[in-house]
Amino acid sequence: MDRDPEKGERQTIRGIVVPFSWNEGGEVVDVAIDTREEKRYHVDRSGAGASLPRHVRSMVEATGAVRLDDAGNMTIRVESFTLEKMTNL
Repeated sequence: MDRDPEKGERQTIRGIVVPFSWNEGGEVVDVAIDTREEKRYHVDRSGAGASLPRHVRSMVEATGAVRLDDAGNMTIRVESFTLEKMTNL
């Protein structure tokens, strides 16, 4: 894993895309990825993560830089992701 204190640690995670916040029109604007290990990664709106709100309730494998934000939440700046077939959890 690559580590840069400002950019975070490069990781690959797998989980389901869940809505995190909505605009006044009820559209999802922020998402998180919940993993089987019960960890939640808030998705940065930049990079490939900008298209993840279209994939709410989809299983993904995402690679990107993970860091703690100012509120102590794990945040991932997604570089790339692939949609995966849902299996029995």
